Amino acid sequence: MTFDGAMLLDYTPGTVEIGRATAKGPMKLVVSTHLPFTDTVTLHDGFVVEEQYDTLLERTTSTTNGLLESAAATVLSE
Repeated sequence: MTFDGAMLLDYTPGTVEIGRATAKGPMKLVVSTHLPFTDTVTLHDGFVVEEQYDTLLERTTSTTNGLLESAAATVLSE
């Protein structure tokens, strides 16, 4: 995976630690998970990825919010 763009990073310590990355402007990601699959994904300005780690339960919760575009995604229609 390669990234082209900027993200704002934020970390809040505590019993529940919170790490947040927010796209600052459009951010392009090129993804290749296995051959021949590749995709170019654009995270739009304000796209957020957040991870919360509960230190007592030793559990991580990940959430995303925002608009993205995928070159490889297709829309299924009937």
